[in-house]
Amino acid sequence: GHTFAGRIREMAMLPVFRGKGQLPPLCGPIPAPHDYEIPVGDLVAARSVKEGEGDAPDWILAAVTQHFAKTDEYEVEDVADDEEPVQGGHPNPNPNPNPHKMVLPSSGVIPLPKLLPDAQRRVELPAGTKVLAMYPGTTCFYEATVVLPPSKRKKENDYLVQFDDDDDEYGNVTPRVCPQVFCIMCPEVSYHDDDDGRFR
Repeated sequence: GHTFAGRIREMAMLPVFRGKGQLPPLCGPIPAPHDYEIPVGDLVAARSVKEGEGDAPDWILAAVTQHFAKTDEYEVEDVADDEEPVQGGHPNPNPNPNPHKMVLPSSGVIPLPKLLPDAQRRVELPAGTKVLAMYPGTTCFYEATVVLPPSKRKKENDYLVQFDDDDDEYGNVTPRVCPQVFCIMCPEVSYHDDDDGRFR
């Protein structure tokens, strides 16, 4: 049996793109084209809006199980859920047939990188970039800011990020490590107008 941490480590080990020419979509932070159809089985950050909480949406690690082309919606499955034991050994009294699946509009599903750029042509999110990053030890993505991109890390090929509101009772903040596959441009950015009213 795989440990969950082991599965996450495996997901983070992306192949390096060594082809010639332009780097393809989903190579590091290069976005997918607008009309990209995410293949079944691919990993995504999925926007899980909990009813009635009205808070910022939770973005969770999920895998695509179906694409509905007519409505441009995706069915996704929460990656974390098969690890959780049933509480107290009692089956859930009113089981939902697929408690860990949800259907989301394409705007609520962000494909994660599938390839990493090689060191010669490093494309990365620079320090100061607002990102969604997966918090260590969880499958939840939260807003964060890049502290160090992979090129500035000595040996590790990952990001160092500072999560929003991630401080202890004394106000000390600890930057966290985040593999490249789980660190993506913060989607909210495109909705904030810049000074001239256009997104740049």
